[in-house]
Amino acid sequence: LPAPRLYSSTQLEAYNLGAGKGISVKEIIETFEKVNAVKIKWSFAPRRQGDLPSIFADASKAKRELNWEAKTVLGESLRNAWHWEQKYRKLNK
Repeated sequence: LPAPRLYSSTQLEAYNLGAGKGISVKEIIETFEKVNAVKIKWSFAPRRQGDLPSIFADASKAKRELNWEAKTVLGESLRNAWHWEQKYRKLNK
């Protein structure tokens, strides 16, 4: 359930959500392929101007203010997202 703070405030807030661990795009792709038994066509490309070498979500504000923390691991999250997408596509055909 959402934290009461979300309902009691009239001010908009931004929260980063993450598991406290950096994950590469390559690791996300490989994990997605493994847990969903699909193959994704991808390739490496040079970094574009302005691309950061790494970036991580700091979820400490969400933990502190909302008592929120990640409860699922990457593979489970990717499997759930893919199953939701497949179901959504079927419903909207």
